[in-house]
Amino acid sequence: MVGGVVAMCALLAVVGPVQGPTVRVSVAGPAKAAPGTTITLNVVLQIPEGYHVQAHTVPPPNIPTSVLLKLPRGFKAGKPVFPHPARGEAGGQTLDLFEGRVVVRVPVTIPRSARGPAAITAEVTYQACDATSCYPPAEASVTHKITVARTQ
Repeated sequence: MVGGVVAMCALLAVVGPVQGPTVRVSVAGPAKAAPGTTITLNVVLQIPEGYHVQAHTVPPPNIPTSVLLKLPRGFKAGKPVFPHPARGEAGGQTLDLFEGRVVVRVPVTIPRSARGPAAITAEVTYQACDATSCYPPAEASVTHKITVARTQ
């Protein structure tokens, strides 16, 4: 048993860890907003052709796609709104999946006291799979900059 573990570690040292496809993540939203308003940030996942990520609704032990916002003090995030997932076969199970371009909408309420530049970071966790296997979970982080100012 120990010999097998040593051999596997040696193989990983030569080959390196298994890496899945790169899911491009971006965020879009308004460049300016007034204090006390609610804006919508669109977190966009671009999943390469031939791959899918597990949806936010998959049961354990599957790894759901998640979106978490890191916000400036006083800002409040609502619950992320995911699109309706597709159903597909993965690992001998029928699961909720996302393919292609996926837009997750997240409402953000700006405090009345906010002024000036602010940065909102979206942290996305996902597990990408192809038709035969799933890759280790991955994370991506993107930041959206906004200026908070009273509208004239």
